[in-house]
Amino acid sequence: MLVSFFRSSKVKVLFFIPILALLFRIPAFFTPFISIQNNYSIEFINQFFNWVNQFTGLSVVLSAFVISAQAILLNKLVEKHALLKQINYLTAFYLILLNSAFAPQWLLSESMVANLFFLWSIDKMLSLSRSESNLSPSFDSGLLIGIASVFYPSYLLFIGLLILAQFYFNSFGFREFILAVLGAITPYFFWFGIAYTINASLHTFENHFQYTAIFSVPWESYTSFLPLIISILVAVILSLGSYLKGIRVNTVKTKNTLVLYLWIIPLSIAGFYWQSSTSFDVFYSFSLPLAMILSNYALYAKKRWIPEVLVLCLVLAAAYSNFQLLSH
Repeated sequence: MLVSFFRSSKVKVLFFIPILALLFRIPAFFTPFISIQNNYSIEFINQFFNWVNQFTGLSVVLSAFVISAQAILLNKLVEKHALLKQINYLTAFYLILLNSAFAPQWLLSESMVANLFFLWSIDKMLSLSRSESNLSPSFDSGLLIGIASVFYPSYLLFIGLLILAQFYFNSFGFREFILAVLGAITPYFFWFGIAYTINASLHTFENHFQYTAIFSVPWESYTSFLPLIISILVAVILSLGSYLKGIRVNTVKTKNTLVLYLWIIPLSIAGFYWQSSTSFDVFYSFSLPLAMILSNYALYAKKRWIPEVLVLCLVLAAAYSNFQLLSH
């Protein structure tokens, strides 16, 4: 079964990650009417992503590549910081599964690329616990968050995660805070400077953050995916106990890292309400802690068949939900 296969520490398992990402996206080739509109970034970036999505094959391949890169990077972070007791590829597998379950995730999007930069910034955040000087990691992490927010504005909220990381790893200070903020706004200095130099309209710059908070979510847009959403929630709830136990028994640094991942959830929810969108863009950041929680349970579960059944339920729920969506 899939969970047992990715529980292995053999390097050859790594090569199946992009293959799996592509396999989950095969239905996109038979549903040419499925499309997504990218309207959250700079105009020429919007145009590039919308152009790519005109070619289903190209968009699917690029989407699988970006998601595979995220899965491998997250798995390397888990291995690098010893968040699981043994080397495996479960975290990569669950990230691929969660980011391939919904039909809108089959095509390339700005939020998908933004999440790659955000994941890279997490690597810089976690290095705060090891680095002799915290100035460079603070700026680098802030810069990567700023770049992510250029692609998808709500990612700027994760500057709060960087500040929490500074607190957790005893690296918070006035200089570190200022450098984190400067890093986050640096991409916008370049954006503004280029626009000013070429005498371009700043309309898109001014409108970039005009996605005001919404408190009335159009839940009817998600009804087709209700079985899948319920399946994910059930799997996460069943797995959460193992993750919380890991927080209690690990070293202080590992505890802080595991708690830091949990903070992504409320920040992602805040981004969902800020970004007035009925798509699943915010789910990319959501999937990072969820993949951590599910992989933790799959590795330590005494009854190995339970994670297998949960994955099977997720796959079946995804197939049913996407069929319901595409049949309308």
